[in-house]
Amino acid sequence: MSDSLVYLKPNFVAEPMVDRWYAWTHLVSPATGCLNIKNRHVPIMKSYVLSPMAHAAAIKNPKMLGGPFIDHQGKRTDEVKAVLDNTLEKNAHLDEFAE
Repeated sequence: MSDSLVYLKPNFVAEPMVDRWYAWTHLVSPATGCLNIKNRHVPIMKSYVLSPMAHAAAIKNPKMLGGPFIDHQGKRTDEVKAVLDNTLEKNAHLDEFAE
């Protein structure tokens, strides 16, 4: 290994993630995390996979600002499906806990 020093830029920001979602306080705790995954993240991803263009249209509508939509212009359906499948598989035990 090299002995040379490396530095991060002063504007570097680390953003922790939980299951590829930004780690906010309600995702860190297992009790609230499983409820948010089950009742918020999974339905949004399922909706996007079923109708990505509806999400793209909603994003452009100012009346829908802040709504539960994924902003990928309907182009990354396969990636969202992969995250959804991984989330469901990896968190099956949390789904039971949420029930």
